[in-house]
Amino acid sequence: MDAEGPMGRGDFMWGVAASAFQHEGGYNGPGDPLNNWHPWEQSRRAECSGASVGFWDRYEEDFDLAASLGLNAFRFGFEWARAQPTRSPGRSGPPAMDEEALARYAAMAVAARRRGLEPVVTLHHFTHPAWMGDDPWLGAEAPALFAEFAVRAVGAANAALEGAGLRPLRWIVTVNEPNMLVLNTYSARNFPARGHRGPRSMSVACCRLLEAHVRAARAIRDLYARHPAWGKPMLSTNTYTSDVYWNDKFVADLLAAPQHVSREGAWEWLGNRATGFDEAVRRAGLPRHHGVRYWVGALVKRAYGAAARRACQFERFGPLLDLLYERPGEPALDFIGMDYYDPFVAHMLRVPRLDEIWDRRHPFPDWLVHHWTSKWWDWVALPEGLGLFARLFHADFPGVPIIIAENGMAYRKRWRLELPWRSDMMRRSNFLKLHLAEVEVLKKDGIPVAGYFHWSLTDNYEWGSYAPRFGLYQIDFHDARRERVALDELGDNPSRTYSDWVRRHEGDLRENSAILRSGS
Repeated sequence: MDAEGPMGRGDFMWGVAASAFQHEGGYNGPGDPLNNWHPWEQSRRAECSGASVGFWDRYEEDFDLAASLGLNAFRFGFEWARAQPTRSPGRSGPPAMDEEALARYAAMAVAARRRGLEPVVTLHHFTHPAWMGDDPWLGAEAPALFAEFAVRAVGAANAALEGAGLRPLRWIVTVNEPNMLVLNTYSARNFPARGHRGPRSMSVACCRLLEAHVRAARAIRDLYARHPAWGKPMLSTNTYTSDVYWNDKFVADLLAAPQHVSREGAWEWLGNRATGFDEAVRRAGLPRHHGVRYWVGALVKRAYGAAARRACQFERFGPLLDLLYERPGEPALDFIGMDYYDPFVAHMLRVPRLDEIWDRRHPFPDWLVHHWTSKWWDWVALPEGLGLFARLFHADFPGVPIIIAENGMAYRKRWRLELPWRSDMMRRSNFLKLHLAEVEVLKKDGIPVAGYFHWSLTDNYEWGSYAPRFGLYQIDFHDARRERVALDELGDNPSRTYSDWVRRHEGDLRENSAILRSGS
């Protein structure tokens, strides 16, 4: 960016994050594009996504809201299931691209730039077109198919931007949180799939997703090379920050291995990195939340860490290593993308609510996972960890920009009463202050943090549920108008109905707006 950012750091990106499926609406219904969540929505294993917050039709309104908060960046998605929605009758091979959908995503990029918002585009955010089946990442075709979609979508956006006299896309996230997609699909089974869960499926899916990143990144770089005026793209995959090495930092280290070590020495090198990471986290001594649940969770973490290590077996990643070592001098990551929430696996256990105990939508093993492990609204707020993990990445990737691609906290919609709440009574304004203070210290210490993205501008569909409320702007999902209401904090004496509460607090973004504009 050419102008000074809100934090007075030149091209520092200060924004909010969204995903296509979670925010757009218009999926999985009659006549809608279908993605892999369609069977779960139809069987009521997941709440219907429905209209979500309508970002597909209201993106300009949301860009205006972001700009009014003093932001200069907006992370949003290009959805594969929209761009390539159906298999044509009698046609062999993948479906044709939907040019109208690509044009709409290109218009989003143009609209963002015209408002002074740097568009940070995500090309895969957990979902894929329904025509690919339930388990495409266990097969060999998905990475090449994804790369084709990626280069078409980015090319269409840049053509529109160039035609409008605006700068092409620069920051691109290829695959969002591959570690969590694999975990939630083939371990916890929180995401749709039919393939067998377990280490083998996890490692194969991880390998395919990272191959998809590499192939898409190379195709996009080649596209930019054919258009020198577009400049250099910054490409990466972001991961959910975790204190289990083999479920987070392993991804970045594996992709970077050709720049550091021979192929024959790669697995020993990764093992040494794992040892150093574990020791650094232990020495940091962060003030974690202790108690019986924590210590039981610590035992679960040890078992989970061992399982993750078993899943990362050398021979299963052979095809990916072959691909990486084809171009050993070409970095697979132009920046480090961190999604920071609660990184500590030992915090994973919780006591379910009464209504959850009697929930029988899931088989017993899935019921345990769904109700006895932490949810979005139970994640512990530990801002010190953001600084720790950013420094760990910087130590091993010196000079590589770091983007906090997601960071946020959820209220939850209380059972029966529709009043968002948190058991720790953390307020979003305090959450922002604490985490932005960590970002400021990182910047002052010379850590190349290039951006911070709050999840999210509005409430949204959180993978099967509308209960978690992450939005700076609240949405009443019982109201078809989906109005963006400037709500944030719980009042001293909130009303007992959602509509009354909305009326009481309408316009109450003053504190958050001040924080967002000042960046502190």
